[in-house]
Amino acid sequence: MEAKRNYYQTLGISPTATQRQVAMRYRELARMFHPDIARGDKGFAEMVFREINVAYSTLRREECRKAYDAQIFGFVAAPHKSAGSETPADVDNAPAVKDTITVPEAFAQAQAAREKYNLSAAEELCRRILKVEPGHAGAHRLLGDVLYDRGSKFEALQEYTAAADSGDKSAILKEKIYCLKTGSRR
Repeated sequence: MEAKRNYYQTLGISPTATQRQVAMRYRELARMFHPDIARGDKGFAEMVFREINVAYSTLRREECRKAYDAQIFGFVAAPHKSAGSETPADVDNAPAVKDTITVPEAFAQAQAAREKYNLSAAEELCRRILKVEPGHAGAHRLLGDVLYDRGSKFEALQEYTAAADSGDKSAILKEKIYCLKTGSRR
């Protein structure tokens, strides 16, 4: 059974997309799938058009988007503001979103949890970060460290490789991958 798509997947955008990017993508999809414009199966176009409208109606409003992020990810994916989109007065009057954190804050908490050898919390936070940002090299690397600490060397190698594929080019990471692949130390 296929997992239900979230609104970001419906619009085909990253959870860290700016409000402007959300609006631009919505307009692009609306032009493609509006039932009066779309060619081919009008029923399918109408169904998709409804889905993108529901997704956009939530993601276009900052307070709704924060609440949605907290619901599906457990924390706010990232600051969603466009440069200059809010004045200081708007920020002061914005409703508070409780129990939400940004990806960088979640990553810092995951690092702290690993340092305290709370591997379960570190792993959970890394997996939640990777749900929001699948290409987060730091989360892949930290998750690899957690899995290595638990003795899951094959899974650690997979995460280290994903970190390298996501842009982490550090010598330490290359050393970890080499050691896990060859079973030796240089």
